[in-house]
Amino acid sequence: MRVNDERKPKTVPFITIKCGEPFTDEYGDFMMRVETIVSKDNEVCNAVNLESGSVYSFDAEQPVIRFNRATLTIYD
Repeated sequence: MRVNDERKPKTVPFITIKCGEPFTDEYGDFMMRVETIVSKDNEVCNAVNLESGSVYSFDAEQPVIRFNRATLTIYD
């Protein structure tokens, strides 16, 4: 995957991110908010890492960087 990152970072609380919206966490990982799910270990998750597929939990006020526009490009 090639990622062209042309954003101007501005943090917002996680709670302002809508389901299906991509964002970056504090480590620069590309994430997407999903509906809250409970894993088989009873862990509550509300985001997925777009590169690894791993699920994560974000607190409502945790700062993240919203993408105003994002493009997913798939190459062979």
